[in-house]
Amino acid sequence: MKSTRLNIAHEKSAHRPAKPALTPVQPAFQPEEAVNRLQAGLGRPADLLNLQQSYGNQAVNQLLARQPAARAASPTPAISSVPPSGMKIQRAFGWLKNLFGKSTPKTAPPSNKPDLPAKPTTPAPTPTTTAPTTTAPTTTTTPTTTAPTTTPTTTTAPATTTTPTAPSTPTTTTTPPTTSTTTPTTTPTTTPTTPPTTTTTATPTPTTTAPTPTTTTPTTTAPEKKKETLEEVRKRAGDAAVEWSAKRDGDSIAERVTALNNLENALKAQQAMEPKNKLVAKSLVQVATWKVQLEIIQRIHDKYGITIQNKAGVKAIKGQYTQVDATVLNSLEIREWTTPELTMVEQALSKYAGLLGPERAKKGLAPQGITTFSRLKQGIDKNARTGELDTTTCGETFTNAKNISMFDAGTNVSDFAKFKLFPTQKAKEKGFRGTIEHELSHALIEKLEVETAKKGLPAFTTTMNDFWTNASTAKYSSRSEARKKGAEAPITDYGATHAQEDLAEAMMFFFEDPKKLKSQCPKRFKFIEEKVAPHLETTPDASVIV
Repeated sequence: MKSTRLNIAHEKSAHRPAKPALTPVQPAFQPEEAVNRLQAGLGRPADLLNLQQSYGNQAVNQLLARQPAARAASPTPAISSVPPSGMKIQRAFGWLKNLFGKSTPKTAPPSNKPDLPAKPTTPAPTPTTTAPTTTAPTTTTTPTTTAPTTTPTTTTAPATTTTPTAPSTPTTTTTPPTTSTTTPTTTPTTTPTTPPTTTTTATPTPTTTAPTPTTTTPTTTAPEKKKETLEEVRKRAGDAAVEWSAKRDGDSIAERVTALNNLENALKAQQAMEPKNKLVAKSLVQVATWKVQLEIIQRIHDKYGITIQNKAGVKAIKGQYTQVDATVLNSLEIREWTTPELTMVEQALSKYAGLLGPERAKKGLAPQGITTFSRLKQGIDKNARTGELDTTTCGETFTNAKNISMFDAGTNVSDFAKFKLFPTQKAKEKGFRGTIEHELSHALIEKLEVETAKKGLPAFTTTMNDFWTNASTAKYSSRSEARKKGAEAPITDYGATHAQEDLAEAMMFFFEDPKKLKSQCPKRFKFIEEKVAPHLETTPDASVIV
């Protein structure tokens, strides 16, 4: 309906305790002499400790354990038991192996210590005067007369807690193997006994801990972004401006937001390189304005189910004024919304919140009669071949297109001005918002069921029967004549042209100047208050109703 209304690493070693100072091995120590003394049963505690520190507990214990067997098997060693003169410590371990290792398996058990440590890591303890008493290490043996080989368990006392003494001959108890794997148990004793006549072979079983594989996840470092040149930044800003121009009136609000953010980022990058460029600074100010407007547009869409889209208005006009020359239709111009205008659209829609968006869906009403809002320079005066652009129409509702379009004339409505020829800015704002409220009446109230089996417009016409014969026929030629006859006339002259416009004008005053509507048109005020307002879930500002 046409209207004239309108976002330490630190080193672990730094916290380790200091290691104790190392006491070097006395140069006078000769490993071969220590071995000879131990063979002859004349060994000293220091000999055993020095050998343990130099070659490890496991190697020395094996030498001592194999000594009786080696002598029994070969009373006269194949090599001299006296080490060659000048033998270095690095060769001593090999000499010891040749001297006592005739019954040793080819594969030596693995050890966590290196074969030839360069330096001893533990200082030699002070020998005690206690009579030497030796607890022989536990040794698992396998009789040579049986085929199965059992897995021995060897226990070695730590070097730091054992007092070494002369070796004694252990008494060995051997458990014959069965069909299942059996671990023989050897019980050592401190009482020397005669060595058994059975030749045994000690087979140590090393305890090996499998290393835990460590998987290293490669760290991918993103390549450093190439720094843009000024020309590249300018091009990016230009492309972003083109994108925003194409998307700012599009169907998707999300795409509008993305396009505007891209433009803002590109302009900020250009400003950083050209701080004195006034055009860039001005463009950023405009972007800030668009962002505020886009926030309002987003709220309107989410809360009221209405999209602010100007091209929808052009399409709606062309769809309704089909007989107008194409040249005239193609001359329709789009106007950009101002921030105050969008604010007034949001305010007007809030008055009809009960019939819009999610609130309407809750009531189970028919699909919403208005889904787009547009801002154009002007409309068309009539649907005829001679139709022209119209500069007097304030706003228009296109029911088939579910669109309301606002025109330039709506920005100068004087209905709420004390002096109509010179309306104040506040009066103009009330007139622009009032025009939107007027058009919303056409889209939402006329077909709303306000009484049982009665829609808004028929119910209103029946109630105002002292002025209207039917929706399009008045009983009086003018408002003044109706008053003279005691009938209540519409609130404006435009309202007297049709019952639809009468209801729309009354709705506009109900929100913008309820005091005047109640005093001059009490029947119309009461109808809206009782029949319409409950559906809107809103009431006029009580402070202005006296």
